[in-house]
Amino acid sequence: MIKTTTHVLAAVFLSTLVAVASCNSGKPKSDAADSTKKVQTQKADTSFKENIYNETARYISGLPQNGNNQFSALESNKRWQKYAAEADTSWSKIYRERLDKMQDFGKSELGSATGKIQTLFYPFSGPDILNVYQFYPNAQQYVMFGLEPNGTFPDVGNLQKDTTLKYITKIKEALQTMLATSFFKTKEMRVQEHTQDLDGQLPIIALFVTRIHARINNFEKVYVDNTGKLQVAGNEKQDSVNVYGVRLTFTPANSSETKTVTYFSTNISDNGFNKHPNFKTYLVSLDAPTTYVKSASYLMFLPGFSTIRGIILDHSAVVLEDDSGIPVKYFTDDKWNKIFYGMYTKPIDLFHNDYQQDLRDIYTQKKYTVKPLTFGIGYNYNLAETHLMLFQRKK
Repeated sequence: MIKTTTHVLAAVFLSTLVAVASCNSGKPKSDAADSTKKVQTQKADTSFKENIYNETARYISGLPQNGNNQFSALESNKRWQKYAAEADTSWSKIYRERLDKMQDFGKSELGSATGKIQTLFYPFSGPDILNVYQFYPNAQQYVMFGLEPNGTFPDVGNLQKDTTLKYITKIKEALQTMLATSFFKTKEMRVQEHTQDLDGQLPIIALFVTRIHARINNFEKVYVDNTGKLQVAGNEKQDSVNVYGVRLTFTPANSSETKTVTYFSTNISDNGFNKHPNFKTYLVSLDAPTTYVKSASYLMFLPGFSTIRGIILDHSAVVLEDDSGIPVKYFTDDKWNKIFYGMYTKPIDLFHNDYQQDLRDIYTQKKYTVKPLTFGIGYNYNLAETHLMLFQRKK
C-alpha cells in the first residue's frame, strides 16, 4: 500500500500488461509454461458445487466457466476473448519472471512445502493475497486489512449489460502497478475503487484467489463484535465499535483443504485502536501468527502506530518483512533469530527520511546470515536493492 513514483521497470512490465493486468495471480508452477493450453483443456470438477461467487470471479479473471451458466454467453464477446487470451499470456510471464521464484523461496527458506501455519497475518496488505500466498501457501487462514473499503461482488445483471467490459477495465487500471512491482499505490487504489463500478477490495481478492487456481467455496460478510470475537454479519445489533470485513473460503487446486482469507477495512493507527479496542482484542487472539509486512509506508516507524507494532512484536512467532515494516532495531538478539536476504541500500526517495543505518551495517558487515534473492519485491524491487528479513522468535 503506497504512495510512490512508478519506476523504469514498472514501465517495462506495464507495456505488456496494460490490456491484461487483472490476471496476474498465483498460478501453480507447472502451469506457467503453457497457461493458454491449460485454460483450454481445463475440465469441470464435478465434486465441486458451483456458486455465483466462483463463477463471477472466473469471469472477471479471464478464465472460462467450468460448465454452462449465466456467464457462458458472455464468453462469446470478442472483447472478453481478447482480454482472456492476453491476460493469460501476461499472467504466465509475470509468474515465470517473479512469482515462481517466490514460491521456490517459500519452499527453501520458509518451510512452506512441509510446515503448517494456522494464521498468516498481513497488516497494511490491501487485497494482496497474491504475493503472500506464493510465500505461504501452507497457511490455514489469511488475515489482512487496509484503509480501502471492503467492496462487493459485481452484479451479474450489470456484467451482462457491460458489452464494452467497463468493469474489467476498472480492475485492470487498479492492478497495473501492483502486477508490475508487487505493491499497490494507496492513492491510486482509492481513486480507482471509489466508483460505482468498482467499490472496494473484494473483487480483486476474489480474482487473485481464482487465479491461483483455487475454488471459492463461500463468501461471507463478517465483523468483529464489541467483545473482540469474529462473527458472521447479518442481523447483528449495530454498534459503533464493530469492525467489518469480507471473508472468502476457498480450496486450492489439487487439494481438499479449506482455507480462508479475511479482509477488514479499518484504521489501525493508535487512534484507530482507541476507537475500536475490540479489534485489538481480536488481533491478540490470533495465536502466534506468522506475520508478513511489505510496502507498508514505514508507518510503524511512527509513534502513532506503536500499538500495531507492539502486537506484532509481542505475539508473532515469525515475521517476514522488508524495511518498510518494523525498524530492525526492535528485533533484539535476545528474542529473535535473524536471516537477511538480498541487499539493503536505502529507501526510495519518497521515504528517504526512513533510512536505517543499522540495517545498512548489517548488510555490509554481514554480522548475521545474508542470503541472495532471485526476485524483486517491495518498493525497491530492483535485484540490486531488493531485500527481505526473516525474524524467528527464540524459544
